[in-house]
Order: sequence, then C-alpha cells, then structure tokens
Amino acid sequence: MLRKTICFYLLCTFSLFAQNSADFWAADSIPIQGDPGVRTKHADRGALLPDSVGGVLAHVAAGGPWRTLIFLTNPGTSDPAKAKLRFYTSNGTSMTVTLTDSRKTVTNSAFEISLPARQSLFLETTNLPPLTQVGFADLDIEFGKMTGYAIFRAVIGNAPNLEAVVPLEWGVSKDSIIAFDNTQGFVTSIAVANRWLYTPCELVADIYDEMGVWLASYRKYLPGQSHTAFETTREWPATAGRRGTVRLSRVGTSCNYAALALLFNPTGSVTSAPVIDIR
Repeated sequence: MLRKTICFYLLCTFSLFAQNSADFWAADSIPIQGDPGVRTKHADRGALLPDSVGGVLAHVAAGGPWRTLIFLTNPGTSDPAKAKLRFYTSNGTSMTVTLTDSRKTVTNSAFEISLPARQSLFLETTNLPPLTQVGFADLDIEFGKMTGYAIFRAVIGNAPNLEAVVPLEWGVSKDSIIAFDNTQGFVTSIAVANRWLYTPCELVADIYDEMGVWLASYRKYLPGQSHTAFETTREWPATAGRRGTVRLSRVGTSCNYAALALLFNPTGSVTSAPVIDIR
C-alpha cells in the first residue's frame, strides 16, 4: 500500500531551494500559441548542446507530500550567466509554482536566474497545493553557462523522507536504452518530455528480456511541448513480471526528448536510474 501511494505521488511531483548572492525573479511566460518565442531559438541551435547550456528536467511535480530541490550553478571562472527557468504541465500549458531561495519567495511559471561566475543557487518549491501538479521544466540560457539537477523529496507521515535525482539534460538525440525491473514487487516508471513547441515526437519502444529476446513493440506520440509519465507495466504490458531493457527510438529525426527512469522498491523507497543515450 505504501509503495502504491508513493508511486502515485512521485509520478505527480516536484520542488526547489536557493542561497548566495545569486538572484532569481519572476519572468514573463512565453506564449503557448502564436509567437514561437524561445522555442524557435532552441530549434535554431541545433540538435546537440552540452549540459552546461541548459536543458530539461524531464519530470516535475509540486504539491501533496512532494517538494523538489533544484540546484543550479555557473561553472564559468569569469563570465556571469543568465537563464530562464520555465515550468509546464503535461499538456504544455504554464505551471505556476512558488519557489524560495530562503531569502526571497516568488510565485510564477517562469523565473529569471542570474549567477555570477562560480556561484550557485538552491531553490525549493514551497506553499505546496494539496493536489499534485505534474509536468516538466525547461532551463533556457540567455548568456553564459549554467547547469545543475533536481531532487524529488517526499514527506509522508512518520515514514522516512524519500528522494530521487532528476538530471538536467539537453535530451536524447537518437536512441536510448532504459533498464526495467518489474519482478519481486519492484516497479519501473518512466517520464518523457518533449520540449519543442512546434515539433511533435513519435517514439517506438522495443522491449527485450534479460537474454536480449525481443518481446514487443509499442508506439508513443508526444505533441509539441508535452510530457508523459507512467508505470511501465501499464503502458508496456510485455514488461510485467520481467527484467530487461527498453530501446526507445525516434520515428524520423526532427525531435529529441528528455527521459527519466524511476525504480520503486517494494519496501517503499525509490531511486532514479540513468537513461543511456546511444549516439
């Protein structure tokens, strides 16, 4: 029962935290329709950029028992950096969250982040609503370099806090491999985000067992600027009661996607697992 409660809330969660002489403030959200805004700029950059120039947090949730800590840093030695951190629901609309850096609290769906060289920022979601909001976050660099990650944290009654890391990543440029374990009470869940506003992303999931035997294939269509999260046993029935790998491939070459794997332990704990980018 505890595992099911945690699984439900984690697929619906996220939070943030901050310090230093760095600063953040509310920024105007880009329009969902009409002016291509920053999404066109993303598309013009090319398919592959290093993590230090922004990226996507593939699963974000805020509310209920869940909060998320977001760590951002400027790895440069002399140049300042500035970026916009935007939150979106699964269907691409703006997600309003409240962030605090322990000195300032701001409520918005888009935040401007400024970091001098070598400085860091810790943000945390606060004033959490009773119902969990789900989606993804996008860090778009205006100048300089910025990188980081996020941590899910669940506070449920008298149980120990649960945590899992969400990497900040530009996205998979071709295919990826995701390990799954749905045996002995374990459950593997997946979150996938398509950050591109005007470009849909169609994916094929080929399921293989531990011996490399192909079991089944499934297709998933993600509209532009959208997100999905699910237990693998529900979306990909061939994974039920098995361990193995999923090879996630794009149909066509017009998009890249960010993905996150989560392994739920039957004792109630959870951990994130890497999604292996095959270039």
